[in-house]
Amino acid sequence: MWRLSDADLSELGFPVKALCSGQYEPDRKAEGLHINILEFIALIINIWLTERLLLKDGNRVGGHIIQALSDNTSALSWMSHASRSLTPTVSRLARFLTALQVYLPLQSSLTGRHLPGRQNIGADVLSRVHQYPSWGSATAACSHLAALPAYRLPRRLLLTMLSATLSMQTEDWSERRMIELWKLEPLIFPTGSLAMDTRTSLWHRSHRGQGLRR
Repeated sequence: MWRLSDADLSELGFPVKALCSGQYEPDRKAEGLHINILEFIALIINIWLTERLLLKDGNRVGGHIIQALSDNTSALSWMSHASRSLTPTVSRLARFLTALQVYLPLQSSLTGRHLPGRQNIGADVLSRVHQYPSWGSATAACSHLAALPAYRLPRRLLLTMLSATLSMQTEDWSERRMIELWKLEPLIFPTGSLAMDTRTSLWHRSHRGQGLRR
């Protein structure tokens, strides 16, 4: 499991919607990335993390079949049909995901599947970093999370994704950056140290607001 707050994304440079005091959800009309795009970013983070962990075990006969689950149909559609979107950020994120797969040093096949929202409670709880500020409060609200390791995401991964959303990606840029990303190490927070810990997957500090999650 992992979690990022709107404060994390904002300080990295992502244009996220601001939260008013006491709000758990931002105003839909506020300026910033649409929730569907944030869900797409979360989906790509999940894919990178899964594939990076599989790299530790190496190739297997026949390769790996990786299925990305999401309750957001737009994010799932963009995995295969982003060319239909008129939004530059969506198209660029889709090209980023394609580049990840092209330069993945692992034999694999990537698919997507819709997960009904009622089955996605754990992800929703992790995303609400204001309502559930500590990892302990999140696992208390959704008990099956307690068995999962909590990951710290490399800042370089997020900054590269941000860079990809801001401009067109050349073949040279993609090759260099993807090779770098597959060398990054996701770290696991020490077991038993998260009960009252309000760190997110980016750095150790208290954050408020709506976030991304797995």
